[in-house]
Amino acid sequence: MSAEKVTTADLRGPVREFVETWRYRSLIGHLARQELATRYNRSVLGWLWSVLHPLSTLLVYSLVFGTILRVAVPVGAKGLDSFTLFFFSGFVVWNLFNQVSSGVMRSFDESLGLRHRVYFPPACTPLARLMTTAVVSSVEVVVMIAAFASVGVIGATVLSLIPILVLMGVFAFGLGLLLSVPNVRFRDVGHLYGVFLNFLFFLTPIIYPLSLLEGKRAFGMDLETLIRLNPLTHFVDAMRRSVYVLEWPPVNLWLNMIGSAAVMVALGWFAFVRWAPDAAEGR
Repeated sequence: MSAEKVTTADLRGPVREFVETWRYRSLIGHLARQELATRYNRSVLGWLWSVLHPLSTLLVYSLVFGTILRVAVPVGAKGLDSFTLFFFSGFVVWNLFNQVSSGVMRSFDESLGLRHRVYFPPACTPLARLMTTAVVSSVEVVVMIAAFASVGVIGATVLSLIPILVLMGVFAFGLGLLLSVPNVRFRDVGHLYGVFLNFLFFLTPIIYPLSLLEGKRAFGMDLETLIRLNPLTHFVDAMRRSVYVLEWPPVNLWLNMIGSAAVMVALGWFAFVRWAPDAAEGR
């Protein structure tokens, strides 16, 4: 068989899987609504937890890094000089990435019992998890916008939040798909990913500005250049420009975000379509 025929066959599978999954879009919507309805079941505060969790993190980091360690942050639009809002603008992006990638990774394994009883494309549950996480994260985004508006820092650039967060969701979804099959076969994957996220958080300029790394070196490289190799850095930078500095992200940032999201979701989808059926049969 020629290499050209192999490539054509390889491409046909992911496209066919996408078409089949699209036919089950009503099921995806039902699964998402069901998860949203039961997410805070038997909880007194209910949906308030979707705000209280990120706000508690915001409070802790603001106290430690903003008040005790006094990390200096750049002056934003209209003379804004607030570590809390500087951190919040980056944390919203990080939290979306964390919740989507981790949730999608786990969702495939959690759905195997149901798929043994009722057939549906394996990508349905990861897509449903993406939808529910997007809804929950939107509450956090609204709180962030309200916080900036309360200090008078708001402008038309806030509209760029929508494509930035969509691209971040696509990137995280692709990574979650890429990890979901190994997570079924090896439980260590989920635990290792949690450890990896702890390192990645501090390798992303969320609690510090990139200017803080100027002139510093690590692994024989300029540390600022090293941090810029992290795809999440571009998403955080774009978000900060939009809400903290009130300027439109430049073209190079958009190209970096679009390229990162496209490559990751393509890798994740191809890998998931190729190995998900085998993983499901092995359970």
